[in-house]
Amino acid sequence: MLVSLAVNIVLYLIASLIFIIRYITNPDECLNDAFEYVQSGEILKGMFIATCISTVVMTIFLVLDLKLLIYHLWLISNNLITYEHILAIRKREAQKLPQEGQVIPLLIDRALN
Repeated sequence: MLVSLAVNIVLYLIASLIFIIRYITNPDECLNDAFEYVQSGEILKGMFIATCISTVVMTIFLVLDLKLLIYHLWLISNNLITYEHILAIRKREAQKLPQEGQVIPLLIDRALN
């Protein structure tokens, strides 16, 4: 599912970038090509702005989706599930925290160094 979502976002971004580049380079030609769908230049300008905004949002979604995909590929390569990974992180963080009797020796060690 993550891969299909990433593919759909990439296809959308390609189409959006083609429209953005065509509009920036020659807006009149873009308006002539879209004359069947758009009756005025103002509507095309609004479509351009909406496309730019949605392209930024979709790019953010693509980055987040790829990050999640890479994380799951890493989990698969290490034969872990998400729950096991979270438990391992919590265990590692708990070992870093000082225990009740270790607070004073740690403060003394830090003061001497």
